[in-house]
This record gives sequence, structure tokens and C-alpha cells, in this order.
Amino acid sequence: MKPTPTGFAALNAIYNRYHDTFSNYKTYSSSPSSKMYVPLDIAAVPKDLMVNEDIIFGRLYYHLEKEYGHDQKDGSRVHFFAMVLGDDPDCVHFLYAASVLAGLRDEHC
Repeated sequence: MKPTPTGFAALNAIYNRYHDTFSNYKTYSSSPSSKMYVPLDIAAVPKDLMVNEDIIFGRLYYHLEKEYGHDQKDGSRVHFFAMVLGDDPDCVHFLYAASVLAGLRDEHC
């Protein structure tokens, strides 16, 4: 049986796949709707890890969003992973994800 990917593995795959998308964002670009949030191809990331897409979706939505998403004092929500953000589906807060990934990397090294 294929082991379930860790949060580290999932975020590392996302970082590697979307770093250029994030870095090349232009303020007046038509997509994504926000530089901070990068829409994921929710079927491609699991292929990088050779697992079913529901496994990665579950890791992002049920675990990482619950662990890292939070409400601010003004009542707004900082999502780690949002199922829909504007017109974009399946978005990860890329800066936040990169920061969490760096912390997890420190723990593993």
C-alpha cells in the first residue's frame, strides 16, 4: 500500500509546481484573482505524488486549512486553503504555504 503523503510532501509538491506561477504573477493579470492565493490543479498535484486526488484535497482542506487557517481581529478569514476564492477554485495561500513548508523542512533536517 502507498503511504499517505505527509503535509511536508504535499506542500513541497505544491511549492515546486507553483513557485513560477507565484513569482511571475502580474498585478493586472486576469488570473489568478489574487497574488497571495494560487489556484491549484487539484488533479495534477496528486499525480506528482502518485496518490488519489481526494487524498491531497483532504490533506489541504480537512487538515492544513483547519490547522493554519485563522480569523483576524476584524473578523476576516485568512485561509490556508480555500475551495473557491473569487472565480478561482482550490486556492492555496502561497506565501503562507511556503512559510509552513520552510518550518516543516527545518523540523525534518
